[in-house]
Parts: sequence; C-alpha cells; structure tokens
Amino acid sequence: MIWPPMTSPSSPTSAPTMRSARRGLWSGVAAGVVCLGMLWFSHPAFAAGEVQRAKKVQRVFQGNVIVVQQDGVITKQVSKANKDSGKAATTSEPKIISTEEEIRPLLEQWARRHAWDRPTFFEPPRAEVPLETLKTQVIPLVEMAHYGWWNDGTGMLRYYVAKLTLINGGDASLLIRREDVAATIGGKKYELTSLPSRLVTMQFQHENQSYPLKPAEPFTEWTIPAKAASTAWLLFAKLETDNTVPECSIALNASTGPITVDVTRQMRAALMQRIELIGPRSSLGLVTISGSLNTVNAQDLCRGLEQLALKKVERAVITWDDSVKKTDSQIQSWLMTSAQQPPGNRPQINYLPEVPAAIQEIQLANIPNQRETSKRTQRAKVIHLTAVDAISAALADAYRLLPADEILREIESGHPLAKPAALLHGAGRLPSSELPRVIALARSDNKDLAKAAVLSLGEFSEEPAREQLAKIITQGPVENVADAAEALATSRYATHQALLLKLLREVDAERQTPIIAVLSATPRAAWADALAQHSHDPSGQLRPEVLAALVVLGHPSLPGLIEEAIRGDDAANRKLAFEYLTKRSDRASRELALEAALAALDRGETDPTLDQFLRQVRDPRVLPKLMARLEPQPDKPNIDRSGTLRLIGGLADASVGKQLAEKFDSLKPNERSSLMTALREMRSPEFLPLALKCIESDDSTQALNALQGIMQESPPNLLEILEKALARQTNKNTQQQLMQMIGQVGTPEARQLLLKLRDEAKEDARRDQATAALLNMRQRSPGFQFIYQAQAYLQQKQKKSALECYEIALEVDEFLPEAWAGRGNLRLQDSKIPEAKEDFEKAVALDPTNAMGVTGYAICLVSTGEVDKGLETLEKIRAKHAQDDQYLYNAACVYGRALEQARKNMASEDVVSRYKSQAIKDLKASIDRGFDDYDWAKKDPDLKSLENDPEFKALMEKAPKAE
Repeated sequence: MIWPPMTSPSSPTSAPTMRSARRGLWSGVAAGVVCLGMLWFSHPAFAAGEVQRAKKVQRVFQGNVIVVQQDGVITKQVSKANKDSGKAATTSEPKIISTEEEIRPLLEQWARRHAWDRPTFFEPPRAEVPLETLKTQVIPLVEMAHYGWWNDGTGMLRYYVAKLTLINGGDASLLIRREDVAATIGGKKYELTSLPSRLVTMQFQHENQSYPLKPAEPFTEWTIPAKAASTAWLLFAKLETDNTVPECSIALNASTGPITVDVTRQMRAALMQRIELIGPRSSLGLVTISGSLNTVNAQDLCRGLEQLALKKVERAVITWDDSVKKTDSQIQSWLMTSAQQPPGNRPQINYLPEVPAAIQEIQLANIPNQRETSKRTQRAKVIHLTAVDAISAALADAYRLLPADEILREIESGHPLAKPAALLHGAGRLPSSELPRVIALARSDNKDLAKAAVLSLGEFSEEPAREQLAKIITQGPVENVADAAEALATSRYATHQALLLKLLREVDAERQTPIIAVLSATPRAAWADALAQHSHDPSGQLRPEVLAALVVLGHPSLPGLIEEAIRGDDAANRKLAFEYLTKRSDRASRELALEAALAALDRGETDPTLDQFLRQVRDPRVLPKLMARLEPQPDKPNIDRSGTLRLIGGLADASVGKQLAEKFDSLKPNERSSLMTALREMRSPEFLPLALKCIESDDSTQALNALQGIMQESPPNLLEILEKALARQTNKNTQQQLMQMIGQVGTPEARQLLLKLRDEAKEDARRDQATAALLNMRQRSPGFQFIYQAQAYLQQKQKKSALECYEIALEVDEFLPEAWAGRGNLRLQDSKIPEAKEDFEKAVALDPTNAMGVTGYAICLVSTGEVDKGLETLEKIRAKHAQDDQYLYNAACVYGRALEQARKNMASEDVVSRYKSQAIKDLKASIDRGFDDYDWAKKDPDLKSLENDPEFKALMEKAPKAE
C-alpha cells in the first residue's frame, strides 16, 4: 500500500483512491473541463482509383467502410457498427463510385498541398504537380488531423487522430497490418492500440457538427487494391500533456515497402498560409489563410506570428481567402478572443496554442462564419468585413505619424490593400500640392482606393477639395454621397461643415437621406437644428436615427418628437422613446411612459425594459392586462406566455395563485415551468400540490423544475417526496440529480436513505449515483476538512499529525469512509493488521467502491490467511478503477501478499505463477498509467515477495535517474 494523496475538493465525484499528490490535485480540475477537449473533425470521405475488371468479388475492409469490388466498379457499403455510430458516420446508403470522378479531387488536393509545402510562410506557393504524374504513385493524403485531450480518470492526457487516405496508383495491392503502424509524436514512438473506453464514447467537432471517435478503432488488416484508394482513421492515445502541438509522423510498413506520412507537414500545407510584410517600413504582417485551420496547424499559424515577431513586427492582420467557406467555431472563438484581449491577458486553452505576446495588435478580416453577420451587425473593433478595413485599422496610427514623402511612396507603390489606408490616414500630412493627385484618385476604378480618397479630401482646406466633395454630393452617384458627406462632417474645418449644411438645404430628398444618416451618426450641436428640421422622411415618418441623435444632443422639439414616437406605429421609434422616458424622473415623462406601457401590454408586446418599468411602478391596471394575456388566442396558437407568467410572479401576491394554478393544464411545458416559478415567488399555497403533480409527469424537465422549487420550500416530508420521485423516474440524468438533491438535504435521515438506495440498487448506474451523492454529502461534512489536512501532512511525511487529523475527523463524523480508510492505511504501515482490518472493513461498509478501503481490506485479509476472500474483495471493483494507477499499484500489493502466502503454504506452482504474473501485470499497468513513486515500491513490504524477480527488477530500472 502507498500513502494517500490530496483529494481535490473541486472534484466531488472522484473518490480519494490513493493517487499521487500531483495527479490528485489536478484531476478534479481536468475532469471539470474535459468537454473542452472534444474538438472537430471533417466528414469522412471515401475515394477509389481506377481498377481492373474483377473476376471475383473482393471485400476490402477499411475501418468501418467495406469496399466491394466487382465488374470494374467499386461499391461502398457501411458496416452496421458504423451505421449506428452517429450522424457523423459514413453514409449508410450503398453508392456506386466513379473512379475517375472520385480519384481526381484527391489528387488535386495532394497537388495543392505540394504547392504550399515550402520552406517559409513568406514565400508564395509553387507550381502544382501535373496530375498525370501522380496516377502511378502511392500517395498518402492526410485529409485532416486533430490533436485533443481527455481525462482517463487519473489525469489529463492527449490524443492524436488522423484521417489517412492512401491512393494506390501502383500495379500491386497494399497490405498493412495493425502491428505495422506506429507514430512518432513529440520524439516518442506510439503503437496503434485499441481505443480506451472513455475515448470510444467521446466526440469531436468540425464546422459545428459533432462526430464520434469510435470509427477510429484500429483495423486488423488494411488492404488497398491497385489503382484504388482507401481511408482509415488512426488514433494514438495517452500522449504526454504539453502546451504546444508536437510534431507527428506515421510509419506504415506496407507489403510493398515502408510508407512515411509527415502529418505535421501535410497539415501545415493544408493551412495554405502566406505572410506578407506590408505598410510603412514593413511594419504590418498580412497573414492570408486559403485552406483549413484546425487544432494541429493552429500551431503553424502561431509559428508564423512568431516569425513576424523575429522581424520586429508587432502588428498583424489575419484574413481568410474567399474560397474558404467555413472555419470551426471553436477555432474562430479562440482567434477572436486572442485579438480582443491585450497580449498579457490572451486565453490559454488546453487544446490550442497561445498567440505570441510579442504581437501586440491583431486584426481579423473576412472570417468565413462571420461574413454575413458582419454585414448586419456591429462587429468588435478588431473584426472587419474586408482585409482593407482591417489593414486600415491596424495602420491608422502609423500613417498619421509618417513623413509626407513616405506616405506618397506608400500611395504610389505600396501594397494594393494598404494604399487606401495610406491615403485615408496619411492625407493630413500631405502638402496642398498633392491635392490634385488625391482628387484624381477619387475617380479611380478601385472602389476601396476611391472611397479612401473621397474621405481624405476632408483633410484639405483648399477650395478644390470642397468643390470636388460638393460635386459628388450634388452630381455624383447617390451611393457615393454618404462618403463625401462624411468627409465634410468629420473635417476639422468649419467651412466644410457649413458647406455640408448648405448642400443639405439644396439637394433633393434622395440625396438628403444619406446626408441626414451621416449627421445622425456624428451628432454635433452645430447641426441639431438641421436634424430637427429633417426629423421626418419625405413620406412623413419619423426617422429613428434622427430621433436617437436628438436624444443625445437635446433640442426644444425633442419632447414633441418623443410624444409622437411613443404614440406612433413605428416599433423602433416607440422603443427608443420609451427607453428615453423611463430614464427621466419628471411626472410628465413617467405618466407618458406608463401610458405607453399599458398600450404595449394591449398589443401583446414584451421587452426587458418594459418589464423592469412595470415592476417599478406596480400600477393596479397592469395585472388585469397581464392575466388577460394568459387566455387562449386562436389567432396566435404558438405564442409563448412564459415572460408574462414571470412578470405576474413579480407583481402579484398569493391571492392570484389559485387563478394561475387553474391554467396549468392548458399551458405548454416551458410555460408551466414559468408558472411554477411565479407561484413560488408569490408564496402561493397552490405551489406544493401542483409541484407534486409535476413530479409525477413524464416530462423530466418539468419534474426537475418542480423538485428544485420543493427543495427551496423544504416541506417536512421532503425526503419522502424525493424518494417517490426517484422511484418513478427512468431518466438517468434526472435520477442522478434526484440523488444529489437527497444529499443536499444533509440530515442523518438523508444519509440513511442514500445508503438504503445504494445497497438495494439492482443496477450499477443507480448504485454509482447513490455513491456519488454520498461522497458529495461527506465532502460538505465539517469533518472532511480534517481529511484534507491529514492528506496534506502525509505529503510532508508527518504520519503522526495525519493520524491525529483522521481521528478528529471520525470524532466529528463517524460516517466518513475516507477517514476510516486513511487511519487503516497508517495502521497497516505500522503492521497493526487487526486494527487496520477493522478500519478498512468500516470504510468498505460505508462505501464499497472506496479504492483505498477495498484494497487495504484485501491486503489485511490476504495477510491473515484469507487469500480467496481478499482476492475476491479486490476484484469486485477492478472494472470501476481499471484506469486508476494507484488502485492498480495496490492490486499488485494484494497479489504480492498472496504470493507470499502461497509460498509460505507450499501452494502449487500454477498458483504461485498466477499470483506473481498478476502482481507484475498490475504493477506494470500502474506505471504505464502514471505511477512513479519507485523509491517506495522498492521498499514496500507488500511487494517484498517480488524483490528477486527479474521482471520486477526490470520495472524498477525504469525509475528516472537522479540528476
């Protein structure tokens, strides 16, 4: 046995199973965020090349895909296992594959990868390889790869998975066996092994769609016919944790010769990343992504930024080519957050690298998933619709400080995407002699450059600049009027602003509209009168943007406009006016706001501002209107009355409860939950009987909401209610929450109920739920803090202090199996076997799955001659703790003691060999899963029977050498 570790209080479901201190402290944290490790993968695709006409049917197994070759065609079928593996599995419909149509895209993809496989990101792609030269080769194509992480129950581990397609252009078929596949990841070699059980049930994401890892269960044999292609998933688990994505290559020892697949290099090429140095004095890095960004090559994106930093570049723009249609939402969020946060506060995500802090500023442009939303909504300052906008934002300060001669060079010969920024932000430093050049550029066919030139004309005080802007506003295309108006409105010259007001009076209504929009967006006191005069459009409707500007500026006509808006038909104007009124405290405004609120209720409107106002005023006219909205509305069968019910709960008293409860059966499930919340908020006596009715329903969500309300009410028969609800429920998630609720009651009666439920459980899941609830209940016990203290003392080798803490814990709460097991372990180390056995027995009685208690009890039984009973006790919980390195170590100790007894009692060689073999096997498995306390293992009396065994010595030689 070994000393127990610290138990993480943040991990309520992890029993203290004698893990090492380091793993015990962090396993709870890792378990809490393991869902972050479930990342994305693209959909599995299958492709076949040209094949000879087959005389016989040949089935080639490719993971979960079966290729049936017959009569010169290849038909794809899907095994039943894959058919049931989820929506991301390969299609279950049989399909005839045209070899020419299917093989060509794969070869084109490889040719593009080859073109982008170059020494540095600063070089343009090279020429693609002609497809005809590829058709006779064996080409390994990594269609995608993913680097993720998971928790095996003892700590955080990594896994690497790749979808590999082999295109066999040769004349002989390829045969690859499972044992012929190995990967070198981070300089270490990993074999292709069966998927751990936890990975089998995990999923990853690609383009916001989930896919299971189950199809990556390794093949036994993989055959690729001549002139055909085949796909397999290769997964390597239990990699060491690191903050960077390690280099990965896969070696395949095929029947025709070795094949090496550089996964990292292929994914780097798949990113199709190019970096250019642009802007004044090459101060900006323009990173253009034309391929697929994933969890593997995200590291290459960061390496590209690091290369920029080495060139003393502190600003970068990352943009996507228009050909990239989608990027994964999690990758996108990582980049957006990194761009929005300052360098010292950028996110550190377990499955993605950290963006280099040396890059002080990052601007993003043309994000695939954001293109349409960027057109409709206001985006963050670092997220732009086009690369031109992003470059302009990144270089604004640089161009404002640049000498005039350098600005001119940028305008003349700079990067095409940077010229508009140079013109827009550097015009203020240009001499008036350059005005003709700027006017000429305003007529350019390049729309970005022409727009920048128009906007920059506002920096010139000369008459020709004003004349050109006036000409655009009065005679140019209507779509250009806003740019010219903005140049005049934002100019520092009063003559420009006066000109804009003059033009507003002179132009027709069609050209007035964009000018009014510009003035509203840049409200100044100088044009408040003009805005008030043009507060209505030609049709007589009040302009929302003008009203918003006048609210900021204030104007004598504003009260009348507000009253017109609040009583008008335009919902946007009404909302703006209502928000304005609710912020005022004068009587007239409050009365007008109340009038508007009552009218909104009659229209059936709902809004957070409206709800907040109604809760403040508590006018008696409100409640009848809200109750009326609960009546059935045949013309609006899908209306949701949840918000109304919640508002009633905040306004009404218990007298309305009966009237509300009568409507329960006519409401939709989500509305019923809101009704129950309202009844509880108003302290209505109708809540409890209605909640009991909800518990008996088949709707688990409704039942849980009712139970949570009952927990808050805490009636005298609460435990009886929870027990009955648990007996009725079949949903496992609901059962688990009910168990936790029982534990939250926290009384001795609740503990007895959980023990009863655990001991009477007929299913492992129900027993585990009760055990977890008991653990959570124990961890809230005042005695549990002394267990933490004892474990801390044990890390410092202070056994006496630890023993005192365990005994105090038992004095405070005798129902703590961790305290019994901890004290038993210390007694066992002092060879007080009878006392240790008694402690362990009590620990097991309280928690039959407690690893320390069970293994300690087993050692005591075996040590006192009850070998069979001890081994039976040990094996009962092996399946539950199969991945726990400390359980496995203690299991080796049990078999080590059994071996000692077998030799002592002259048992048969078969028994001796079996015990020794199992002890070595468990010890090796423990080391493989992270056990590293070799010093203790060498002197552990429980393993003394193995000290002369060659296999034991070999395992101990794995101990790291002291430096």
